[in-house]
Amino acid sequence: MIKNKTLKEYAFVLGGYGQIGTEICSSLLDKKDINVVVLDIKNKNFFKKNKNFFFEYFDCSDLKNIEKNIKNLFKKYNCPKIFINSSYPHTNDWARNTFKNSKLSSFKKNVEMHLISSCWILRIVAEFMKKRRVHGTIISFGSIYGFLAQDLLLYSNTRMQENIVYPVIKAGIINYTKQMASYYVKYKIRINTISPGGLEGKISGRSSSQSLVFKKNYKKKTPLNRLATAKDISGAVFFLTSDEASYITGINLIIDGGYSII
Repeated sequence: MIKNKTLKEYAFVLGGYGQIGTEICSSLLDKKDINVVVLDIKNKNFFKKNKNFFFEYFDCSDLKNIEKNIKNLFKKYNCPKIFINSSYPHTNDWARNTFKNSKLSSFKKNVEMHLISSCWILRIVAEFMKKRRVHGTIISFGSIYGFLAQDLLLYSNTRMQENIVYPVIKAGIINYTKQMASYYVKYKIRINTISPGGLEGKISGRSSSQSLVFKKNYKKKTPLNRLATAKDISGAVFFLTSDEASYITGINLIIDGGYSII
């Protein structure tokens, strides 16, 4: 077992080298009393000088070996006190998953890679915590598009389009997390979801960031008049993993600058 003997707790961040995941890791490392293990498909060598930080290769799409791989990781390190799934696995043709262009094979593959993998991973983690009697915290990521339809007017005069599979995935994650929270509460495991609104940065499935036109349209619909940043999200994660949130489980925490209230 790899273990920093001066620290008792571990936090695993799946997708920890993504835009949101990196900020989450930075926030958790500020706790000073926890080891952070990033699970991702690429090692970007962030935080490599921090003795409380570790990286492990992990592929969400490998459903055949997913249970074995997770259990091996927990045996190598320790059963985590915190597990966060901020991963965003998708196919190479993700941007073409529109009502007009999507193919059934791609729809199924994306549901498998993202929704099914997320649900099964969280179950494995919760069962491991239950077995080890760890009073842990699990956080998954939904989206405002898990409970709202996409406003197509936001994409006017841009290359951006609606996505047929994304709302299916995120709605599933939000409600699955609630069901998990209801079941695992008796084992003192808290399980919550965070649903961000529009995030400043790169468009998933494309090499470009959002267009200025889209951002202008989005800001007009948002009371706080801006898109979210990764730090806006990591702050909420920090809170939900703290003792101050010990009475919070089963919620879908919406972080959207007020977008969904009007």
